[in-house]
Amino acid sequence: MSSSNVTFPEDQAFRQLTYNWAKSFDTKEWDLLRSITRDRVELDYQGLNPKQVVQVMSREDFVEGFAKKTPGDERLQTQHLIGGMVFSKTGTNTAKRDFQVRARYLKHFEDGSVKEWTAGILGTHFYERDGVEGDWGLAGLRPHTMTFEVGGWGDVFGEG
Repeated sequence: MSSSNVTFPEDQAFRQLTYNWAKSFDTKEWDLLRSITRDRVELDYQGLNPKQVVQVMSREDFVEGFAKKTPGDERLQTQHLIGGMVFSKTGTNTAKRDFQVRARYLKHFEDGSVKEWTAGILGTHFYERDGVEGDWGLAGLRPHTMTFEVGGWGDVFGEG
């Protein structure tokens, strides 16, 4: 199936999911992330780090993983700016979104210092529909291409 098979209401639903995904990370609204996520989520970061293992997890493990580790750190401020995106249906109840995102992370330390990691990333989100006429939800993430980077991942996600 091609992008020409995406209806206007589906396009709007995908755009709302995209917005809610970014908003949930940036505002630390984990119930919002939970509300847009399918029961099973696949994370594939191998395009950014070949040593990473593809992870398939429950909705709760997915949400809790972000809430307690990366964006959930209260010392961390994030901003995910979504650029161009293309939606395409891959099956009757499956779709994907190829997109650009500029992600900025600032981590504040007790000594008053601030570390930054900003990156331009190309990636794919995967969506599944709940039944034939049900709602769409986030079923997977696959960031795959780093287009630029300021600072480093370890600066904000390392120990400290």
